Amino acid sequence: MSQAKVDKYKDYKKNKKKILQQEKRKALAGKIAAWAVSILVIGAVIVGIGAGVVDSYRAYLAARPDYSRTTYVLSDLAGVLETETSAEATE
Repeated sequence: MSQAKVDKYKDYKKNKKKILQQEKRKALAGKIAAWAVSILVIGAVIVGIGAGVVDSYRAYLAARPDYSRTTYVLSDLAGVLETETSAEATE
């Protein structure tokens, strides 16, 4: 072996603990970053689906008839109101 390789090996052996700790930290940081990105992507998909569901539900509610009003404008199609009012007027 050349002297450079021997020195490199000795240096590696001397600092093996530090080097392994750095490699473990890098691996852990990579895993954490991967999990964070995956959680963000899944969260974005869930928010997108939730927004679509909320929009469709609001459209459904808007399409339903509103029975909370107390007055309705109805035309007297059968002439019932006319006959009732004339009968009351003659009495």
